[in-house]
Amino acid sequence: MNHLSTYTKKLSSLASRRLARIFIGGVLGLIFLLAGNVAHANVENHQYPKVANVFLEWKLTRVQADALSKWDVVVLDMEVQNHSRDLMKRMRKKNPDIVILAYITSQEIRRDATTLQHSSPLRYKLNNSIHKDWWLTDQHGKQLSWWPGTRLLNVTNGAGNNNANQKWNDFLPQFVSDNILSNGLWDGIFYDNSWDNISYFMPNGTDLNRDGKLDTQRPHNDNQWRDGMVKIFQKTKHLHPDKIIVANGGHVYAPHVNGALYEHFDDDSFAHGLNKTKDVETKSLQPTVSILNSNVQNSGFLQDYRHMRFGLTSTLLTDGYYSFDNGDATHAEAWYYDEYDVVLGNPKSEAKKDFVEHNTISSGVWKREFANGVAIVNATASFKNIDLGGEFESIRGRQDPQHNNGRIVESIKLASNDGKILLRPLGEVKDVSYANGAFVRIYSTDGVKKRNGFFAYNQTILGGTQLLTTDLDGDGFDDVLTAENGLIKAFSHGTQLRGVMEPFIGYEGELSIAITDFNSDGTKDIVVGRVSGAPEYRIYERFGKEIGVVKRVPNVPRNIGINIAASESRIIIGTGKGAIPRVHVLDKNGSRIHSWIPYTRYFRGGVYVAVGNIDDDVSNEIITGTGIGGGPHVKIFSNTGTFKNEYFVGSIHNSRGVKVHLSDIDSDNKLELITLSNDVFTRASQ
Repeated sequence: MNHLSTYTKKLSSLASRRLARIFIGGVLGLIFLLAGNVAHANVENHQYPKVANVFLEWKLTRVQADALSKWDVVVLDMEVQNHSRDLMKRMRKKNPDIVILAYITSQEIRRDATTLQHSSPLRYKLNNSIHKDWWLTDQHGKQLSWWPGTRLLNVTNGAGNNNANQKWNDFLPQFVSDNILSNGLWDGIFYDNSWDNISYFMPNGTDLNRDGKLDTQRPHNDNQWRDGMVKIFQKTKHLHPDKIIVANGGHVYAPHVNGALYEHFDDDSFAHGLNKTKDVETKSLQPTVSILNSNVQNSGFLQDYRHMRFGLTSTLLTDGYYSFDNGDATHAEAWYYDEYDVVLGNPKSEAKKDFVEHNTISSGVWKREFANGVAIVNATASFKNIDLGGEFESIRGRQDPQHNNGRIVESIKLASNDGKILLRPLGEVKDVSYANGAFVRIYSTDGVKKRNGFFAYNQTILGGTQLLTTDLDGDGFDDVLTAENGLIKAFSHGTQLRGVMEPFIGYEGELSIAITDFNSDGTKDIVVGRVSGAPEYRIYERFGKEIGVVKRVPNVPRNIGINIAASESRIIIGTGKGAIPRVHVLDKNGSRIHSWIPYTRYFRGGVYVAVGNIDDDVSNEIITGTGIGGGPHVKIFSNTGTFKNEYFVGSIHNSRGVKVHLSDIDSDNKLELITLSNDVFTRASQ
């Protein structure tokens, strides 16, 4: 990766030239869309903030692969396919929506490539295929170099032909196709050094047409260079219309690629970098994958949080991906920040300056609104007091807690060249059964408080009524279950009564309700248990169709109620008050598979249970919480009862126990631990 920031500033006027090939780009874009490839679907699934990592080691460790799987787009050196093929597959398994691009230089190769047969076999093979008339030379035939340790190649049509009648701009796309993109490991290619001219790099001229004379006519030379680069992009897309092409630099090539990297973005290049990115997004092929890279100029200062935030929030003013690393000396960092885990949802507006949308970026205070929050950028030379126009919640972070402190704010003070992500306060929780008006607390599954607590309240339902909001029939709209006096009512779209269930005839006590999809048909099944009395449960389809009869949990005392959780193939039972605390794992037919005691056998307050996959392995975990009389003691077990972790959520002196649930409350594809207190509700009067 080369130092392009100075170059791009000096040549900004060149970026508007030679964009007349939009029609060709549009045709290729249509071919790409018709191909309907997986990479396109993956890009559509990426959520804001969208993050990218340019990681140029030739091989990966397992730790590196697992870390990199958290990014949306990852650029890996092409040699990784030879050294770490299984780890690339592991990355895809951990993140099915990841887009992995292969890094290759478009116009140079290392001088030592002849010695890299084992460590870099693709470079070795590529170097051995280079025809002598493909090198970029001066009028005396001397090979030219711009980056230390490399030799330049002639991308123009003035280069000679090999025995297959190919020029370099013919051969490179074919090499990429045959040796990289055809093996099923990559979603596309990242062409480094996609210069839009040659004059800046070789100001004394070159011999592009190999006639022994120095070519110094800059416009003519640069036009030839751009024509050669366009040929590389077009042929690559022709060979693989379903693959993504990203160019480093050369925004003039937007109609022929899926995006470009803007390297070395910082406060000095705020307007320039963002306007270039927005321009590429407008003109490039779909799906668009443009990347803004901020870095710490090879200082290693990964704690430069202000610099990172400024680049990230600036990128959020566009639809681009953000990259933050050490710099062009390495591009081999897996620096991950608290802000990357935020899910802002889809944009609700374009970027606004002084509350007005602008198409062109300039210095000032900017914001962009998203479904779940807002990004604020202070691109000025002074502190700013910013009125948010409503309540927002600071994210809760571990790296810079003074900045990301979780506070509810209506205004913020933001330093010069800084940015901030704020979230809209939560007001509801889905897939969890609770008493309407309950106070909900949210933790990560390792017990760290993640969001501010809130009162979950549905205004259409009487306070204190047990309810559960979910999409029962898979139509994309929320449905509601309510439970009162032993009866369950199912409302389609939250208002239309679709079914009434009386799971236990004559029982008017509290019910434990869980939802799952036992038969993988896209609709939810309802599992209902008695919280007191006989340890019985019953299963219904979505709006109330009975599945079988009332069943009794084996080996549980007859007058001990139960608490229920459910997964796709298991029913999890926690014993109620008055018995030795046990967890029972049943199959969906009611046969017991496993059983264990999660707390001391002398505790008689009951066990709350939840189930879900919280660590990306192949199996679910089972979460337990104590009932009345116990502290807020959470334990985590494997699905067979092997202990994995434990912690307290709140004061150990609190003896009200803790109801536990799992739900992806912020749509980040990770389950959060949802806890509810055991406080008694006073029912609101009619």
